[in-house]
Amino acid sequence: MAAVCFAMLASSASGQEVGNQFVQNVFGFAGVELDGLALPIGLEDNYLLGVGYQRAWGDWNSLLYGVEGGLAGRVSDKFSLEAWGGLFARYNFNLDTVRIAPAFTFGLSAITDTMNGGESDNVAEFGGDATLLFYLGPEISFGLTEHPEYEVFARLHHRSGAWGTLGDMHGATDVLAIGFRSFIQ
Repeated sequence: MAAVCFAMLASSASGQEVGNQFVQNVFGFAGVELDGLALPIGLEDNYLLGVGYQRAWGDWNSLLYGVEGGLAGRVSDKFSLEAWGGLFARYNFNLDTVRIAPAFTFGLSAITDTMNGGESDNVAEFGGDATLLFYLGPEISFGLTEHPEYEVFARLHHRSGAWGTLGDMHGATDVLAIGFRSFIQ
């Protein structure tokens, strides 16, 4: 899966800007796994530290779209690796001195081992396999218009079997992450 994703990244758009927006960026983030999304939201003792890359293919009515790939370490009382790849879309709102950009990534996520807590509980309850699941990454980013090459973001790093569609998983993990992105010239 990772090889296919990075091949797509390498063969994508060749210019440096699409629709007056940067074509590619690198980002890093850190987060903590949530104990479900119901209020009050609790936290697990599982952490995620990751890096990623995005490359835009085009711009449709100011909606930038392209591909994303990344690699993360998942840490608790054991260690697991995660690789994900997918398609993303984002829209930039420029408000005087601040840029706000909601974005969404959809793809696949593969891991080397399940994490303790909600993910392993779900594997045990349904007899599922969390090795390959869907990936969803809704995020909101903020940057200064005078420095368009940098931004900070908050993302929900979500892995799911989509009600048993993949791996007979009926849930998996939600990580609330914050990060920093640098656009490449």
